Amino acid sequence: MPIREASAFFARRALAAVISLIVVSVLVFAFLYAAPGSPAEAIIGPLGSTPAVLKAVAHQYGLDRPVTTQYFQFIGHAARLDFGHSFFTGQSVMQGIIQRLAVTIPLGLGGFLFAMVFGIGGGVVAAFRRGKLSDHALIGSSVVFAAVPVYATAILFIYIFGVQLAWFPVIGAGSGVIDRAQHLVLPVIALGLTGMAPVVKLTRATVIEALESDDVMFARSRGVPPMEILWKYTLRHTRVLLLTTSSVILIYMLTATTLVEVAFNLRGVGAYLIQSITQEDIPSVQGLVMLTAALIIAINVFTDYATVLLDPRVGYRRADR
Repeated sequence: MPIREASAFFARRALAAVISLIVVSVLVFAFLYAAPGSPAEAIIGPLGSTPAVLKAVAHQYGLDRPVTTQYFQFIGHAARLDFGHSFFTGQSVMQGIIQRLAVTIPLGLGGFLFAMVFGIGGGVVAAFRRGKLSDHALIGSSVVFAAVPVYATAILFIYIFGVQLAWFPVIGAGSGVIDRAQHLVLPVIALGLTGMAPVVKLTRATVIEALESDDVMFARSRGVPPMEILWKYTLRHTRVLLLTTSSVILIYMLTATTLVEVAFNLRGVGAYLIQSITQEDIPSVQGLVMLTAALIIAINVFTDYATVLLDPRVGYRRADR
């Protein structure tokens, strides 16, 4: 593609990402500002919320300033990754998030890798064994895991493997590398199984379509070994679709980890978000939502770039739609 066209494509993507973040910041700020009650009442609690105390607390946290002033102050600090301090703990919001990433990152990445590795592997096996018992078993199990909510899968795992069989610890994140790994086995599998289901079905469909393409049919007629057909021919037809699917699964992991963390009592970012919403801790909610939105937008932008690099036939104009 011409350099000018590529530069224009990247510039449009960057501009769209910035505009999306601004829209998210406006919506987050507006929804929290319009929520029932007031942040000052949430900070003080049901006891001792006299008008004088409410006024003093609102002034202390800058809640008595005009709405536009509060928003521009928020967006200015957010650009520097400064979301203020929690109303309840007094801790920096970014510090609180960073502390909890030690749980959320291994959980999310572990679930993502589990879903992609076993999902792609299961889809390839199902495609090559199309119509046979193993094909029906893989597709049937994927439908079941796709239909069951991840929270229900987590509770089922806790009861079977934690309570009845006592194979794995099911409460908390543990301490030390080995203990933490043992505590994360069930959460990772529960998360990965739910994300694996659509990958199996999509991989099976794309591989079957690829197997019927002209170059693959010609390779099979020449007696090319099945593994070479898989790696050299078949997956070449599916890489773009698998890339976009992996981005969707990764974004899903960002939201599903919240439910898994609550089920297994893990002090991760998702549990932090639920706690902040319950306590009406506005700075924490704003910081968590903004960072999550920024990560989702970044994943989508990276996927667009990678799609064009993997398959130039897509073209910058088509990928920009």
